[in-house]
Amino acid sequence: MSELIQAVYAILRKRQLCQRIGLSSAQIYAMLDTNSPSHDPTFPCQIRLGASAVGWFEHEVEAWLASRPRARAFPQQGGWHE
Repeated sequence: MSELIQAVYAILRKRQLCQRIGLSSAQIYAMLDTNSPSHDPTFPCQIRLGASAVGWFEHEVEAWLASRPRARAFPQQGGWHE
């Protein structure tokens, strides 16, 4: 039971999140900014951990990653295509 609770409530800090999804912190904050052209309403919201610390629930990040379309590049005549 405690393993399940740990899995559900595991928190990723910003550095871990950047490594996990392969985006910079600027790109992540742009996805969170409703005024940004890069805004992604499906991206998980950050949670406040303290006065100046935030994190993201790992299970929400994993679900977001799983929901992303998977573009694959295949060598085609004339170049690479998705």
